[in-house]
Amino acid sequence: MILKKQYLNNFIINIIIVLFVSVATYRIVFYNYSYLTQLLLFFLFMVGAKDILKNVLKSSINVQKLLYINILWLTSLALYSLLIQGNEPSLVMRFYFIINLMIAAFFFPVSKKILHIFILIIAIHALYIIGFEYNMMAHYNASNYGEVRFYINSIGIGDVYTYDEVFWRIQLAGNHLLPLALFISIVTYRNKKRLFLIAIFLMASIFSGHFAFLIAIFFFFTFYYIINSRKSYKNIIKFLLSFFMIGIFFGSSIADYVSHTIERKSNSPISTRMDQTNILMNDLSEKNIFLGSGLGNTIEEVTLNRDYRGMIYYELQSLYFLNQVGFIYFIYFIFLNIFLFILKMKDKNIYLIYLSFLLYALTNPYTFDSVHIVIIIVLLSLKKNLQTEGFNDKQ
Repeated sequence: MILKKQYLNNFIINIIIVLFVSVATYRIVFYNYSYLTQLLLFFLFMVGAKDILKNVLKSSINVQKLLYINILWLTSLALYSLLIQGNEPSLVMRFYFIINLMIAAFFFPVSKKILHIFILIIAIHALYIIGFEYNMMAHYNASNYGEVRFYINSIGIGDVYTYDEVFWRIQLAGNHLLPLALFISIVTYRNKKRLFLIAIFLMASIFSGHFAFLIAIFFFFTFYYIINSRKSYKNIIKFLLSFFMIGIFFGSSIADYVSHTIERKSNSPISTRMDQTNILMNDLSEKNIFLGSGLGNTIEEVTLNRDYRGMIYYELQSLYFLNQVGFIYFIYFIFLNIFLFILKMKDKNIYLIYLSFLLYALTNPYTFDSVHIVIIIVLLSLKKNLQTEGFNDKQ
């Protein structure tokens, strides 16, 4: 009876994960239903609540104390946000639950299947991006792609554009999971499956046209080789020199891409990120740098670059989080996340995967949201797979 109940629980969790990752990734299909991610996240943790509580109670007293401090502190911040700062109650509750669930995710009851569900869904998205790129190359040029770009922009899922009518940047919502899926595939799978997944995730990441993705991928490949190499340091140095030589060989292409990227990001008098840094830090300093501007804080300001009124997603989402909670809780939250991540993952490759993800995510609106919570759950599932004896050899 207990086994049947556990099987049913895992089945429901897997179904919710399928729906969540699909809605979060296939935004071109679900562009009118993005609110479903919040609803699905709520159901996901409702189903897993009993096991989460069990896992928390199994933890050491010191871990439990840290969790209690976090809940009390965050609850105090929520009251401060409502009563002192007068922030919108619905936004206060939204961020209150998201932040709490980011911590609760480390105690979520995971199955090995969650990892494979995630990879399958992102693989389909990668194939779509590759097909999109081929279609743009084959049938469109600078004079006739306006309708495609207008449609993508109008439904709010990204952008499609080109500088040279050869390479198209397919920047769609959900693309930020492509490099992460690439990193996981390298660590998890072997043989033909591994090569296939690396090929499609790498191609799709390149076609996404995000320079930060390429930096993170280079970072991951370099350090993955170093930490997993059984060769001497001389061979590692040869490997790094080979990368350097490849960079020189393709130097003109890389330089052209970088120059276009810098030019595009410098079209306005002040870059978007600098603009956001200024308004977020100014708002924080005007209110309370220690306690923050309150959960769900919105900035009613319009600059030359953008209208920020009512915004809750920024390119610098980590800075927006700091703006809400202030320096004291921000430092505590980062410490608690690092502590729990090391405690729960205990694998050098998973550390590298998460660090590589953060490398491109922290300077883009990919952190401190519902997707970030599910990423923690996926990495816990990865750990469970890696712990299975002979798992890698069977792929």
